[in-house]
Amino acid sequence: MESVILKGESKEDLKLLVKLAHKLGIETQFLKSNELEEFAFGLAIEEGVNEEEMGLEDFKQSLLKDEG
Repeated sequence: MESVILKGESKEDLKLLVKLAHKLGIETQFLKSNELEEFAFGLAIEEGVNEEEMGLEDFKQSLLKDEG
């Protein structure tokens, strides 16, 4: 199974992408801020990031930061 997280400024654009995904048979789910933070925390654990290398808050912010 492959996954992707999309972040956008326009809820309408995201709804359009979700509609397209459904047409293609792709399951979708919207995440709340706290769910995204939990996901980021899980990634930090999987990647072995600890307080000495990078603070958890810095790591979460790097995931949440707009890629532009």
